[in-house]
Amino acid sequence: MPDNVEEYRKLLEMAPDAILLVEAATGCILEVNTAGALLYGYSRAELLRMKITDISAQPDRTIAAIYDRVEKVSVRSHRKKDGTIFEVEITGRIFSWKGRDVYIESIRDNTERHKTRRDLEKHHALLRKIIDANPSFIYVKDKQGRIALANSFVAEHFGIPMDRLIGTGRLDRGDLLVDRGNVLHDEAERKQCKPGQSTDDRDQGVRLPGR
Repeated sequence: MPDNVEEYRKLLEMAPDAILLVEAATGCILEVNTAGALLYGYSRAELLRMKITDISAQPDRTIAAIYDRVEKVSVRSHRKKDGTIFEVEITGRIFSWKGRDVYIESIRDNTERHKTRRDLEKHHALLRKIIDANPSFIYVKDKQGRIALANSFVAEHFGIPMDRLIGTGRLDRGDLLVDRGNVLHDEAERKQCKPGQSTDDRDQGVRLPGR
């Protein structure tokens, strides 16, 4: 860091994320950029009279992270001036500045990202309920031919735990085909045709995508 105060303030202002300089020994906020003031809803002058624990909704964990010199915190709850609790991602580093250890933190508001993740988890849970309620064989393979999704009926029928089924490329009873009624058949049984009957006559199956 430059020794000149104005020089490092210019550097901090160039960052799109909130940047805080915190004294490791006391937790006092020594400097903050404009993005940080806007994120928390305080003025710069107000933040410079505060400690990092004043804006954390998990102060004990914040103190422990500084003490342990943790450089990456994926999720931490912080508090705005109006009391709003929100999730942030923190990247930090301790360095020596003017004879004291200073913790520089880059703080990113992850509210929308975590909301999107939770929404996806809800959609996946709903999809799981829908396909598990269907008493038919349902599974999807990826481009490499591995099973990426399957309902519980498939797992139970073939006696394969779901955690082992996902990621495999072949079921124990052989490759499966799907007929026009969306019922999966064992390929070995499909080949047992009557004399003079072709496999195409017996089952108009279509291979699943990626097969």
